[in-house]
Amino acid sequence: MIVLGLRLGQGGRRSPEPLEQVGRDRLVLREGRWMKTDETNAFTGWMVDFYPDGSLQSRSAVSNGVLSGPSEGWWTNGVKAILEQFQDGRSHGVRTKWDIAGHRIAETEIRSGQIHGWHREWHTNGRIALEVSMSEGRPHGLSRKWSPEGVLVGQWSLSNGVVQQALTNTAELQGLAQHGGRP
Repeated sequence: MIVLGLRLGQGGRRSPEPLEQVGRDRLVLREGRWMKTDETNAFTGWMVDFYPDGSLQSRSAVSNGVLSGPSEGWWTNGVKAILEQFQDGRSHGVRTKWDIAGHRIAETEIRSGQIHGWHREWHTNGRIALEVSMSEGRPHGLSRKWSPEGVLVGQWSLSNGVVQQALTNTAELQGLAQHGGRP
């Protein structure tokens, strides 16, 4: 959650104040909370980093000293590289990554700092490359891998990170394709 300060505007209405932006080099982590290097109060605002040319490299919302809200980063060409949400200092929600050309390359579901749900990766042509079911940070359930042409090249069933069944030969995989991808 992002905390916005409120001030009275014209007519007595409240309007949000923009959050302060502070460079990462001017913040320090003390006792689990971000603070300005010359202060003892927990920081609330945007923690930012810049490339040597002055362009924005990353921006993360901080509330009461902990990451809380969006955190995003960009490639040197200005294309977004990553977007994720934080809650109480932990990644929580969907983390999306893009390559330098702007193609989505990965999405990961995260709960309270642990990967939980689906992790997916894409080829640069936009086709799915990998799909892994995760539970509490470990592969659990069905995982599949595809070629850039969209051909299923492997399927695994996992339990707490341990492979229970693997199908990687052409005949088995063709049989899966005929049955909608399920054994």
